[in-house]
Amino acid sequence: MLLTQAEITELTGSKRLRTQIFVLSENQIGFIVRYDGKLSTTWDAVNSALIKSETEKEQAPKLDFLS
Repeated sequence: MLLTQAEITELTGSKRLRTQIFVLSENQIGFIVRYDGKLSTTWDAVNSALIKSETEKEQAPKLDFLS
């Protein structure tokens, strides 16, 4: 299911295309730029990036004892 333009704005925190591209890229969320210049992505892409991010956090070494 595709995100609406309002949902992309809410997700990225910006209405600007360049900022949306930056935020999605930084969070490894797959997207396309449509012919009309707007972004398009799916909830599956968003959820997949969230799951991957959480998995990487769980696998990160625990170095709290160093501080």
